[in-house]
Amino acid sequence: MRLVPLLLLAACVPMEHSFLEVRPGALYDVDVTVEPDPPVAGDLTLRMFVSDEGEPVPGCAVGVMAMMPEHGHGGMNDPVVTEEGDGDYAIAWKCPMAGHWEITADLDCPSGTDQVVIDLHVD
Repeated sequence: MRLVPLLLLAACVPMEHSFLEVRPGALYDVDVTVEPDPPVAGDLTLRMFVSDEGEPVPGCAVGVMAMMPEHGHGGMNDPVVTEEGDGDYAIAWKCPMAGHWEITADLDCPSGTDQVVIDLHVD
């Protein structure tokens, strides 16, 4: 599943229905894929590629928070972020239940900070 998070992304969409939109005021472009596809409760990996005008942005500190807005609670455990090099970052997370999740990623990169919110619907 290929996604591009907006300030708030409307939904996780299959690759054949993917789209690219610009986040107003965003410093970086962030492409996201989710494994497994479609996402299911349990072990999930979100892969982010961070770029600036097409060039990879390595060296970002990425803070991640998972929230289930309709229930008003978080994910019970913290996602673990690993920098994989050349602007690629993996977010490993044990999703405790199906439903609508908002995954907020705060990017603190060498050339500035940014934030993306990934709207994730888990089966």
